[in-house]
Parts: sequence; C-alpha cells; structure tokens
Amino acid sequence: MLSAGQGQPKSGNLLLVDANPTQAQKLRQQLSAVQVKLVAHYKSLDEWTSQITDTDYQIVWVDLPEHETLFAGDWLDYLISRKLLTPKQLLVLVCHDSQILQLAMDYPYHNIVCLEHPWSIAIAEKSISQFFRLYSVLQPIQGLANVMRYSDALKLITYQLTKQPDPDLLQHLQRIQLHVLAETRQLPPVRADERVLSFESWLHFRQWYHNEPVDTAIALLLKPGLQLNKNAERQDSYLLYLHLLKGDIAGAFDLASHIPAQKQTSRLLRLIHLTAMLAGQHEFAAAVLQKKRRLHTGRHASLLCDLMEARAIAYAGHQLLAQRQSLPAGFTLRLQQLTASTVTAGVNPPAFYELLLLRAELALFKGDRQTAVEALQQCPWQQRDLLLVPVWCHAAMLAAAIEQDELSRQAVWAAFEAMFHAPESCQRVFALCLVQQTVKMLPGRLRDLAVWHRQLAETTDVWALAELTFFCAVGTNAVQDIRHWVKPLGFSRWHGVALD
Repeated sequence: MLSAGQGQPKSGNLLLVDANPTQAQKLRQQLSAVQVKLVAHYKSLDEWTSQITDTDYQIVWVDLPEHETLFAGDWLDYLISRKLLTPKQLLVLVCHDSQILQLAMDYPYHNIVCLEHPWSIAIAEKSISQFFRLYSVLQPIQGLANVMRYSDALKLITYQLTKQPDPDLLQHLQRIQLHVLAETRQLPPVRADERVLSFESWLHFRQWYHNEPVDTAIALLLKPGLQLNKNAERQDSYLLYLHLLKGDIAGAFDLASHIPAQKQTSRLLRLIHLTAMLAGQHEFAAAVLQKKRRLHTGRHASLLCDLMEARAIAYAGHQLLAQRQSLPAGFTLRLQQLTASTVTAGVNPPAFYELLLLRAELALFKGDRQTAVEALQQCPWQQRDLLLVPVWCHAAMLAAAIEQDELSRQAVWAAFEAMFHAPESCQRVFALCLVQQTVKMLPGRLRDLAVWHRQLAETTDVWALAELTFFCAVGTNAVQDIRHWVKPLGFSRWHGVALD
C-alpha cells in the first residue's frame, strides 16, 4: 500500500514487465532511490494479463520488445479496459520508436510516461517522484473525469487553481481542464496570437469538425505546418475516416495503401483493413493480415488478426445473403477455424463477446436463428467501454439480419454513446469509422430518423443524437432531414449545414 504523509504517497510498489532479467535487476536497484519496491515481475504482457493477480502496485513499468512497439496503443487500451491500469497508478512505457511519445496524449485521465530506448533513469525517477508528489491533488480529479463526472471534476480543478499550485501541478491541472471543457462543449476558441500544443489542437479539431463540412475538415488536416501534422497516426486515422464518411471509398483506399508498414500501428491497421474490405480489395486486406501475423506472433496480436478476418467474412456473408447469393465454398469452414479460440469473459471481455457473436453468425449461415438470438441476449448492454464498440456494431448487424430491429437500434446507440464520449484518441477514431459504416450498412428501415428520434425522445444526450442524425443522413443528400431533426435539438449549425 502507499504510505501517506500529509495526504501524499511517498513510496510505492512496482509491477515490472520486461523480458530481460539483467535489466530487471538493475531497475530494482536504481528505483530504490525513490522508495519503489519491485513486487512482481513478468516476462511479457501476455504472461501478466493471462494470470489473475492480487498484487497491490502503484507503478507499472512495461518494456515492450521491438516487435511489439506498434501494438503499444492496443495494449494500453486493453489494460485500461480491464482496469489493470487506473488513474491511481503510473505507467512507465518503454519502446523502441519515437511514435510512442505521442501515446500519452490519448489518455488524459491516466498517468502515463512514455520513454524511448535508450531511456534515462533520471527522467524515470523524476516522473515517479512527481507522481507521488501530485497524487493527492490529481487522483480525485482524474478519477471523476475518467467516469465522466465532468461537472465535479471541473469544480475540483477550479478550487485547486485558486491555490496557486506549483508549475508542475498547474500544467497537469490545465491539461485536464481543457479536456473536460472539450467534453462539455465549453472549450473557448483559439485567439489569433495564441500558441496551442498538439493535444489542444486535436481538442479544437474535434469541436471544429462538428461545425464544418467534411471536405473543409480534410483540407485542414492536410494543411502543412500545423500542430495536427505532428501526430501521424491520428492524422492518417482521421483522413481515412473522413473520406469514408463522405463515401469516397476509392480515395480512402488510396490513402490507406500508401501508409508505410513501419507506421501501421495496430489501431491504424484496423482502419486500413476495413478500408480495403469496403473497397473490395480483398487480396490487399488478406496480405495486410498475413504480414502482421508473420511479424507479430504473440497471443494478443494473433487474436486481433483472427477477429479482423472473421468480422470481414461475417460482413461479406451478410451482403451475399442480402443479395440472395450463395456463400462461397470454404466460407463457413474458414469462419469456423477463426472462431475456434477459447477466451473467457473475465480475461478479455471484448474478444469473448466478439467470438460469441461470430459463432452466432456461423450458426445463422447454417440456418440456425435461435443461436443468434441467444448470443444477442448475452451482450453487455449496460457498459460503456470503447473496446466494446466493435461488439455492439456487430450486434447491430446481426440483429438486423434476424429482423430484431429494436435490438439493432439499441446496439447502435450503445456503440454511439461509448464512442462519442470517449477521450480523443486513435482508438476513438477507429470506433467513429466503425459506427458510421455500420449505420451505412444497416437496412434503410433502420436509418429512419423519425423512429430514432421517437426512441430517443427522452435522452439528454443531444450532441450524440445530432451526430447520429448526421450519420443516418450523410451521403443521401438528405440536408433537409438534418435541418428538420437537428434544429429542434438546439443547434444553429451542424457539419457546415446552416440550420436557421
């Protein structure tokens, strides 16, 4: 446990993930200077996350091997989703690529330090000492913001800012404050003479995107010399999303096919694979997965690739059945092979539910509708986890296929709320893309705006409802529909459409 002095922790336990035992021993000795005790050591993230442990730790130190670097974001998302990393802990993530330095920006309510090899123990010690020193002030604020209690978080931030905090604390408070203001649509516009940091520019872009046409947003992302250019992963993710949003599948694939392999993080890989499938470039999509499987042989990476391939097969099967075409030879056999993995809900909930739905798809392709109904009934409808967005999108498609329309809309809205209110990150951009394309692929009866607005008449989440309205109308030239449905929600402009 943390030992508290004047309400602030002075020491802590360390959980280490590092394949190098010599380096582990050296780190044990070096961190004793800041009163950090090594209490658990695992050789890999696979080893740690596959075991149930009650170890009490305040610091997680992960040294990713070079071949896992592009999976760093995926691992972070997974650790946070499973609550193995919370705002009460500090993560020190060490990688072999400078891209990793941008990752901390995706997690404003967690304490994450990214170091590139060769790393300096002095920087690590400074970060750990600062974590201990600022813990008692930041942890309550981060904890509230992380569960979306933004009003309470803002009150605490405002109170702490009146106490003339030291420069380090002030910097953290202001950063969290900007994120919370963006979430609550209170972010003030940038002044002409104001210099903004990279993370701020993305908060303003998210707010600005809702007011401007899609083409204007694309032009801004491509404009050289902006802070937005400094995060290639997020810039590429948004460009792919925006091209798909406006229906330019060919343009999206052209972008996707030119992203260098060394920049294809796993989160970006999902978008590239999805884009290729939507463009009908099945051989390219298969080659992307084949290369990723060859380079990354770990359990997590293998499961990720299997789920991507299986989802692609399932969606292709839906399209063929909707067109009253027979499924190709070997279609169901490959889906059966991909869904043979065993994953328990307690270890990896997103993968567990995705496999559950994929097996239901397999049963449906063989004429068994009851299995699909039972699988949908087991979905985690009450949670709001960004990593469950693919599950809900899949559930929406499956429910539509067996004409469970109300359940399909419920799944879309669950995915929408989880995606729309998540902190700005590349994982969120992928979720944006997946939700929009799911809405686009649903039968026309499920995109009926009158039904949506009746079903959500009592919601106070008008921003999410306005965006869902846009998703249902975009690409159909239904500008009048947007005006008719969004203006009563209190908006005067939405995605470049004047609603007055």
